[in-house]
Amino acid sequence: MRYKMQAQRTDNGNYLISDGEKCVELSQDNAIKLAKIIFETAKDDYRTLKPGDHVWYVDEDELFIEEGIVTTVTRNNVDFSVVSFGVEFPESKDFDEFYGSALGDCFFLSKELAEYHMNYKNKESHD
Repeated sequence: MRYKMQAQRTDNGNYLISDGEKCVELSQDNAIKLAKIIFETAKDDYRTLKPGDHVWYVDEDELFIEEGIVTTVTRNNVDFSVVSFGVEFPESKDFDEFYGSALGDCFFLSKELAEYHMNYKNKESHD
């Protein structure tokens, strides 16, 4: 499942959250809670990770996002969780292997989740 939601800040400080079909207005606190729920739910999507999937890497220090393509996936034989995965970065012509724990931490299955993560972490560091 891919999450395509948009948030727009209103004049009163709330957020309009839309998934393309429905639109609700939430306070900033509730919008953050919703985002955390989506992140936790999205972690289950990593069980379907396979070579050829696109992922987005978030560099929190340099504040940039780079798209990559999964080349290999190694899974745990018991629960099928991702132990490691290889990613080719076409833009920088780089390749690297990562621990499965990087999924949902600095690698995401959608650019939207990567952008939210980068903005959320950047906001946390300035608070």
